Amino acid sequence: TFSSNINVTSASMMSLADAFFPTMPEYARNMTLSGVISGAGSLNVAAPIGSAKSLIITNTGSTYSGTMTVTTDAIFAGTGNLPGAVVINNNADIAPGNGGAGKLTTGSLTLSDASKLIFELAGSGDTTDDEVAVIEGLQRSLENQYAHALDVRFWRPGGEKDLVEQIQCWTSK
Repeated sequence: TFSSNINVTSASMMSLADAFFPTMPEYARNMTLSGVISGAGSLNVAAPIGSAKSLIITNTGSTYSGTMTVTTDAIFAGTGNLPGAVVINNNADIAPGNGGAGKLTTGSLTLSDASKLIFELAGSGDTTDDEVAVIEGLQRSLENQYAHALDVRFWRPGGEKDLVEQIQCWTSK
C-alpha cells in the first residue's frame, strides 16, 4: 500500500512489474494507492503479460483530471474515486471493490472491445453488489462486434440509484 498523495503533472507510467524481473508475470504485484491522486497528466498502468495484477485505489477525495489508461493484463480496481477519464484497453479489466463488494467512481469510462468488467454480486442475505459509477459518460471502443443478451448497468453516484446509461455486453464475431 502506498499511502502518500500522488500528483500526476506530466505523462507517466505506473508498472505493476517487478523492477528486477519486469517481464516475468510471477514477480508482478498488486498496488494499492490510498492517498489522494491529483494532477492532469496522462497515466498509463501496465502489468506484465499473463500477470493479471491490479492497481487498487481506495481514496474518495482524489481530484485527478487527466486520462488514466489501463493496458493489457492490468486491472483497475478499488473503492475510490478517480474523477478523470479512465480507458480500459483490450485485455485489461475494471473490477470495483477490494476483497469484497464496493463502488468505484470514474469521471468518464471508455471500454475497448476486449476489455472486461468484473463484478462481485451479492450472495444470499447480502444486498451489496459491486458498482461502477460513471460521472461524465461511457464510451465504447468497439469494432466488428455484435450484441449479446447480457446488459451491464452503470449508476450515477448519489442518493438514489438512477440509471445513467445501459449498454449491451459485446462480443467479437
